[in-house]
Amino acid sequence: MTALRIPLLLGTVLIATAGCAQQPKRADYTAPATVASAAPNSAATDAASRALTSAFPPRLLVFAYDQGWRQVVVAGNEHYFCRTDAPPGSMISGPHCLSQWELQTEQLLIAQEQEKLRQPIPYLPMK
Repeated sequence: MTALRIPLLLGTVLIATAGCAQQPKRADYTAPATVASAAPNSAATDAASRALTSAFPPRLLVFAYDQGWRQVVVAGNEHYFCRTDAPPGSMISGPHCLSQWELQTEQLLIAQEQEKLRQPIPYLPMK
């Protein structure tokens, strides 16, 4: 019985020490080096997001995000709005992307449909 306890105890100690050796170091959130290194990245991100948003009219951006579209940069200055949709008659969804002009056309079509829905229904008296 004692012979069984020693290897079991030794195995437990080895597992515990191995687990402690692989613990990641905790980040020091008070260190100024961490904050300073994050500042240029956030400035670059802010500049990139301002460049993306300045390329499109604000109303188009609001419409796109309300409809579930997200901005995507394909290559260089080619900006598209993409979302995952299932094509009509299919249950498998896939990415669908529109250019700025296609998105503006869709915005106009939706505005026209909404205007049609706001029109009062004509009253036809029964004879």
